Amino acid sequence: MRPLDHRLKGSTLLILSLSMIACSPSQAGSLTTSPGQGDAAAASSGVCLARLALPDATVAARAFTDLAHDALHRLAADTRLSRSAAAAILETMQRSETDLGHAPISAELATDLDALQDATDAGLTALGEVVPPCAR
Repeated sequence: MRPLDHRLKGSTLLILSLSMIACSPSQAGSLTTSPGQGDAAAASSGVCLARLALPDATVAARAFTDLAHDALHRLAADTRLSRSAAAAILETMQRSETDLGHAPISAELATDLDALQDATDAGLTALGEVVPPCAR
């Protein structure tokens, strides 16, 4: 097996392990499958995992795409969210996507993912959702 193949398998295991930790029920409350609630937490946790994966761009992109992307769109589309909060999520999401699409890693990627985390967590707070912890 080539070294790159081994590293990608290790990256996949890292994402799965972090996903189970980040998406497990917290002390303050538990994630449910009710509309919006699980997605909201997945949006925040996925962005957090992408940030924690840096500087490994492959793992960061996989965490962002597989865990956060669709959940972020659903969070921004929630009609209870103000237009400015939804715009902040979508704008910072677009910057992060652009950064993740460039090789080598953009110097702004960590900053943009931090801004996306802040916008996502602000949206969750505005909706009265529990914000999952993220060790940045």
